[in-house]
Amino acid sequence: MRLIDFSPSIQLILFGLLAVALVLPLIRASVFIYRQKVGIPTIYPKNWSVAQCRALTWFRLLIGFGLIPLWGSLLSIVHWPFKFWDLFYFIVLLLITSVWIRLIDRRNWDSPRAKPRSFLWTMTFLALWWGVVFTATEWMFAPSILARISNRTGVQTPVVGSSNALLEGTAAYDDWHTDAPGIRRYIRDSDLPAPYASSSAENVVLIVAKPADAKLSVPSGFTVKLLASGLSQPRLLRVAPNGDIFIAESAAGQIRVLRLSDAGDEVIANETFASGLRLPFGIAFYPTANDPQWVYVANTDSVVRFRYRSGELRAGAEPEMVVPSLPQGGHWTRDIAFSLDNTKMFVSVGSASNDAESIIAFNIASPRRLLAFIRQKVSNVLVGSSDEIDRADVLVFRPNGEGRRIYAGGIRNCVGMAINPTTGDLWCSTNERDGLGDDLPPDYLTRVSEGGFYGWPWYYIGAHEDPLHAGARPDLKNKVIIPDILLQPHSASLQMVFYSGAQFPAEYTGNAFAAQHGSWNRARRTGYTIIRAIVKDGVASGEYEDFVTGFVVDDERVWGRPAGIAQARDGSLLFSDDANGTIWRVSYVGQSAH
Repeated sequence: MRLIDFSPSIQLILFGLLAVALVLPLIRASVFIYRQKVGIPTIYPKNWSVAQCRALTWFRLLIGFGLIPLWGSLLSIVHWPFKFWDLFYFIVLLLITSVWIRLIDRRNWDSPRAKPRSFLWTMTFLALWWGVVFTATEWMFAPSILARISNRTGVQTPVVGSSNALLEGTAAYDDWHTDAPGIRRYIRDSDLPAPYASSSAENVVLIVAKPADAKLSVPSGFTVKLLASGLSQPRLLRVAPNGDIFIAESAAGQIRVLRLSDAGDEVIANETFASGLRLPFGIAFYPTANDPQWVYVANTDSVVRFRYRSGELRAGAEPEMVVPSLPQGGHWTRDIAFSLDNTKMFVSVGSASNDAESIIAFNIASPRRLLAFIRQKVSNVLVGSSDEIDRADVLVFRPNGEGRRIYAGGIRNCVGMAINPTTGDLWCSTNERDGLGDDLPPDYLTRVSEGGFYGWPWYYIGAHEDPLHAGARPDLKNKVIIPDILLQPHSASLQMVFYSGAQFPAEYTGNAFAAQHGSWNRARRTGYTIIRAIVKDGVASGEYEDFVTGFVVDDERVWGRPAGIAQARDGSLLFSDDANGTIWRVSYVGQSAH
């Protein structure tokens, strides 16, 4: 949970408390200076010398005007945006410190019945207490610090070459430095480290404009070119049977349509198909044949549909409500897909929380579980409680919105769905939980079985038990399905698509492509790529490889974050970058290109 996840009013309250906590030591230091300048005598402990009293004064000035502003600036620059709990603890520590020092003052000389401590005792205590405050705060932010130390010292294992090198086991848990087209990874469920083997990092990326010398890399024979720019955070992409590209501009609450030239490499029309939507994400055409009659849109809280005739660039009428209510809050994206026979409408709904903290049992013997329990109770007071009813599931309906039921569960956040055109299987591109360490647990792409259970929140990647829910559901341990393709943890896999075109070489047919939005909960940055998952006849090998790389500038900055991906009518591959509002096109031109 990050501070920016809360409402503006809660953020203002917290920043107000932080301001008070920071200002109190500054005020006290200012009072000392004022009293000195105007000649107001300061009452000192009777057993202290003048030199000792001045030493205390200068110590407070150092803290109030020196270390606290420097410290606060460092935290703001290095660690922004703060996690909510980091800021909460920071405020509590500062307020306790200010109150405690005030109590010491009263004991030493403000009270008529003061029982002064010795100079050595007082200075030692203040130094130790401020040391605890500084150390505790830096400990809370330690993952961010460690991330930067690791990145700046270059603690990576470089990979030589970029042509189909296979990384397995711990070698597959690398970072962006080793990304290159053709680098292949294979992570097995037996490769997973223990929970908390590393710190849970807060390593938020800085988005920058595309540097003049930045270039994307693709495999030999392919070329990648900018197709469209100036879009409003384009997310999911879906291509209509006539070739028009429908784009979910979620933050703007609208669906945009781009029409390409006959050559497929130039936008000749750019229109807003529909607006006034609530965080739209999923888009699907129904029926799925060559002449759909409806465009379905999954808002964050509902599913609506628009009457559609092939080639329309604007919706001709107001939307019809199909599913009037979906769970709101938490993971907000809702994707939508239809079965090949058009009888089932699938809607993915992510969890309301990271790890179902609301159901963690009180356990005083486990510090982590006790802390998680307390955090959740405070969060319930500040922002209300969240339940997980119909969350972390794929729901299924009839196309008219009736017959609602859970198709599969335990899928923390199935951001993107795709129907395999060969087998008809439903697949999910899933973001797994945070907080268990840099390399745990993997995100994944997987076939979704009807009635299947994929572990969240009690288990992950098979029978690996989540330590925050230890012993809660032993009955589910042997029921957890292991996903087909395990991805580098925290890569944030978003939309996926199966390739069925004729433009790419034959070995690409049936493979899955997925957009990796990029990590924030990992000290060594990963993701920010388009990957190709090896799937043949609907069955995954478990391996995947980098297909498009180059969005990362350095350890702290990126100029793009892949979000949506789709196959164009001519067989080229399209993907969106929601950081800088662009759409890119990857085409195959022969072995001479790179």
